[in-house]
Amino acid sequence: MVVCTINLTYRSLVMPRFFTALIVCLVVLLLSSCATTAPPQPTFTDPTTPARTTAERQRYLAMAREYTRLATRADAPQRQDYQLRAANILALGNFTRHARQILGSMPQNALDSSQRIRKRLLSAYVAILEQNPRETLQLLAAPLPSDAPQARRADYHRLRATAYSMIGKHLHAARERVALEPLLARRSAIENNRKAIWQSLSRTDDQSLAAVKTLPPPHQLSGWIELMRISRSARRGGQQMREQLARGQESFPGHPAGGTILAALYEQSERSLSLDPGNIALLLPLSGDLKPAGEAIRNGFIAAHYAAREQGNGGERRIRIYDAGGDTIQEMYQRALADGSGLVVGPLDKRELALLVQSGITMAPTLALNYLDPNLLQLPADLFQLGLSPEDEARQAARRIWADGYSQVGILYPDTPWGQRVASAFASEWEKSGSRIVAAQSYDPEGQDFSTPVARLLKAAESNAAVVAAARRPARQRHQSDGKEGTVEDKPIGVDAIFMPGFPRQLRQLRPQLRFHDAGDVPVYATSHAYTGKPNRAMDSDLNGIRFCDMPWILDTGSGNRKLRRTIKQQFAIAPDSQLNRLYALGVDAYNLIGALASLQSQSYERFDGETGTLMMDQNGRLHRRLSWAIFERGVPRLLPEAATPQE
Repeated sequence: MVVCTINLTYRSLVMPRFFTALIVCLVVLLLSSCATTAPPQPTFTDPTTPARTTAERQRYLAMAREYTRLATRADAPQRQDYQLRAANILALGNFTRHARQILGSMPQNALDSSQRIRKRLLSAYVAILEQNPRETLQLLAAPLPSDAPQARRADYHRLRATAYSMIGKHLHAARERVALEPLLARRSAIENNRKAIWQSLSRTDDQSLAAVKTLPPPHQLSGWIELMRISRSARRGGQQMREQLARGQESFPGHPAGGTILAALYEQSERSLSLDPGNIALLLPLSGDLKPAGEAIRNGFIAAHYAAREQGNGGERRIRIYDAGGDTIQEMYQRALADGSGLVVGPLDKRELALLVQSGITMAPTLALNYLDPNLLQLPADLFQLGLSPEDEARQAARRIWADGYSQVGILYPDTPWGQRVASAFASEWEKSGSRIVAAQSYDPEGQDFSTPVARLLKAAESNAAVVAAARRPARQRHQSDGKEGTVEDKPIGVDAIFMPGFPRQLRQLRPQLRFHDAGDVPVYATSHAYTGKPNRAMDSDLNGIRFCDMPWILDTGSGNRKLRRTIKQQFAIAPDSQLNRLYALGVDAYNLIGALASLQSQSYERFDGETGTLMMDQNGRLHRRLSWAIFERGVPRLLPEAATPQE
């Protein structure tokens, strides 16, 4: 008999300075023939959750090696069972190529019906991890047999829900989650699934929700949609949310959302009254150095207000605008409160925000347009913070690179305070996975020599990964975040991904240097600053292959506010590549968030699809943005699927 066997070895890398060891996994698949008598048993318990650290991945590899060893000594069907368990553990460790090889070595006619189902689901899960949700949906296009075990049917709907979310079909994802609920046993799993249903509907635009023809009870999805419509009405300044909730509860008695979700909505209805008082102060710098930024935010804010009024929402709101560029911020803030403002939006300047908090004056609910460190200052309970933080984007890049399956990462960053902050934020987030940075190198953004820093980065990485360089691993198949498969020869460069924050002028020169130094096939990740916002095939062809995150306003994702985007850009004659372009989006979100602050604060699973990204709030009132990802191809950005986060 022929079984697929995995040889797994580990080698250590020596890191410079504060960069410590990375685990390097050298995986070789061999074919062997052997026989057995009684089926042996493993000496460990199979993991059930994805590996979160490099150390966990190391353990998972060891377990998979043990299962493939056991498979060589077992007869069918035990042999196939061990192979499936090895493939499952490899998938949980994000070693998808090796999981695919095991699954591919198992012909369908050698499997019983239960094993065929397991193989199909595992293949779909591997496709999710490889950022290929459409393959998952193809594999799971046909339903499972009606007599399939309940746990397998639950996996089927969970995988389909994840795949639909990744391609932006959130209503379809909610439908799969509704079908999943009766198949769940644990109370915590049921509650998490209900939160996931709500999140999916939260990310569904108004037009799609309005187009759904709801059905009377016991149709579960209709009840969820009706509750979401009620919640949306409150976001737009409606004062009748409690009455609408009561009517919705009467229309769908016994609905699953009648517990935690409904209770949170009632709490939200009370809280929204205090956070949306009608009188709103907009506190922005309309003179001085920050005047252009303040005007852009103001224009976006006011445009969103008038757009809401055209739709019959927010008519009771009265907005007063104050110039924060004149008097002290404390005086201006107190003047706004004396004028009857129940909510303040601003200030924008981080220093002024810190002075305001440190002054100790009594603050009304305030949506600041910058961030403070909660470890350095005691923040008021009703202080909310929204901004365009490059550090947040760097942390997202770290999570994306990990989700894409890379482990040996280098950083090439501009030698400026901005570049140092962004690189530090990336490194801190990356190290949460238990990994370290292979090498880090700065460059002079105003200089002309971009070859030397690239060469230094690659030389340092090669030196620190000498074991990898000497081994010259065989060609590997790495899943790419653009959804494509490809076999690439490992170069002795010591990195399999590079984080390269910077601006277009510098990146257009750095990217060709990577190709010149024989590192052109190494995936490069950047922040939104890589893109001017205006497609330019001629100028940006040198950026081909760079993956970057950016907001819906720039990448034109989502459909709810496209009319408003066009109106603002035309009315204010905003050049697509203007540095102020993204600040208009910040103003739009600052206005539209007013009605959503209560729900975001009271429900940690709540999401708000804004122009600056998908927004969520932490326990410190800080709003985090989840951005879309794109890759430069032929000089223009092409959207990438969302990163897989199949945690449930």
